Amino acid sequence: PDGKSIAYLSDAPAPRKPEAGKEGEGGDDEEEEEEISQVWLMPAAGGTMTRITDVFNDARQPMWSPDGRTIAFFAYRDGGYDIWAINPDGTNQRKLTWGPYDDREPIFSHDGTHIAFSSDRGNVLGSDYNIWTLDLRSGELKQITKNTSEDFMPSWSPDDSEIVFATSRDNYESLWAMNVRSMGDRRVRSVKGARLDAPSWGPDGQIVYHVTASGQTRYEIDG
Repeated sequence: PDGKSIAYLSDAPAPRKPEAGKEGEGGDDEEEEEEISQVWLMPAAGGTMTRITDVFNDARQPMWSPDGRTIAFFAYRDGGYDIWAINPDGTNQRKLTWGPYDDREPIFSHDGTHIAFSSDRGNVLGSDYNIWTLDLRSGELKQITKNTSEDFMPSWSPDDSEIVFATSRDNYESLWAMNVRSMGDRRVRSVKGARLDAPSWGPDGQIVYHVTASGQTRYEIDG
């Protein structure tokens, strides 16, 4: 948040378990080595790169907390994707969500008290993604959207009253927002014949989003 450090992802070989009866033997040279993604930090001005997550977490999408004290990410471990957090110095790596679900795309509210994320945990068959929030003070999970569509890629409004998200509603041609207080939703933007995703709500109220149409991609600004 202060612009001094960059959190990013880099792949590294996954740790291997020795096969029974093959301890000490050379591996198969033709076997492709599995790689997993890990969170690294480096100074924005350049310098030493430091891995902060352990080698057992296949990490994705690191996101800074507003106060710069925490980095949230989602990672595949123990058979599923969960939301995790870690201190920037690599200490206190901890899991924030549990269960046989697919929890993805965490993003902090601007006041730092909540994380919004997408998850299939609202459907017993695990087929529909919706937007959820996690209260970091109490640990309470709250389902924000309850649509039969796929709702994903959340982003908080500047005052944390709404969450904008990409969705399969309208054949992926629109962005929607949900008011987390009144629980009312609204269509924010539509582009006929295009796919909209990756919305990001800026501090001045404008929303930047990604558009794919006719085999080309671009970014647009709404507001």
